[in-house]
Amino acid sequence: MFATGWSLFVLIFDVVIVGITVQQYQSRDYVSTAGTVTLSEVVQKTGSKGHVSYTPHIAYRYELGGSHYFSERVRFGNVPSDSGSASAMVAAHGVGTAVTVYYDPKNPAKSLLLPGIEGADLIGLLFLTPFNAAAIVLCGVSGGWLRERTIHPLAGGVKIIRAGMTTRARLPHYPPWMWGVATTGLLGFVFVFIVLIGTQGQPSLSQMAGALAVVYLGGFGIYSWQWWKRSTGIFDLVIDANARTVTLPLTFGRKEPLTARWAEITGLIVLTIPHRGSKGGTSYTYAPTLAIQRVDQQLADWSDEMRAQDFVEWLRKELGI
Repeated sequence: MFATGWSLFVLIFDVVIVGITVQQYQSRDYVSTAGTVTLSEVVQKTGSKGHVSYTPHIAYRYELGGSHYFSERVRFGNVPSDSGSASAMVAAHGVGTAVTVYYDPKNPAKSLLLPGIEGADLIGLLFLTPFNAAAIVLCGVSGGWLRERTIHPLAGGVKIIRAGMTTRARLPHYPPWMWGVATTGLLGFVFVFIVLIGTQGQPSLSQMAGALAVVYLGGFGIYSWQWWKRSTGIFDLVIDANARTVTLPLTFGRKEPLTARWAEITGLIVLTIPHRGSKGGTSYTYAPTLAIQRVDQQLADWSDEMRAQDFVEWLRKELGI
């Protein structure tokens, strides 16, 4: 329910901000005509926390084919919200000033004064990146939870690879897509502050393009790296039915693969691991754990107990325990 609510909330903002950005981009193809400013003033608004914003309020009229049109749109996207920039724009568009109006040839009543994309128009896309990343992770985790309870996949949904008498169970803690999405969200959060502080909220188009490229290519790079590591098999639990051995991967503190004979296995259970939060709350994860000569060797660590139990049940059958 939380994942659905969060995702719908973020989706609404996505639609609004992306829609505004697309319209501003499309305005570069608008047709120009002459117009006259009929109203020009700075509107001052005070927010609930005392923050004061300044918005240029400019109205203008233009004539096309004998029809008169009026508009108050300066641009679809970002407009100045500080006193200096708003005052400068109003001063440049005084009442009676002749201006160039850009209108949609398919809808002449749809017009603006400043067409085309600017760097500030892309700030919203960067700002939404961490929120979208959180939504994707929440939906992915919730989808996995639902999949476990509806489809009940083999071995808790762990990828099983069989080749002759050898069976591999791929056991990364987090899948590559989650690494990539989380990295993209984190970079997006950091770069919002870098852009806003470094450019005083007025980045150029090239600066914003560069920031977005770093954020999304960085996430893709981490995804690719994790996917490659996973494909090498270093996270695989390897069961050799012919040699009757099991090899544990380089995870949970193991510096090298640990190979044990089935006869050395003294237990296979799911451990419940408590995690205390900074505010005193406690959450739990569930760790399939193999005891080899009475020494616990953790195999995985999941937040879903059913998934952990299903994997242990599968492994017990594979090892004949």
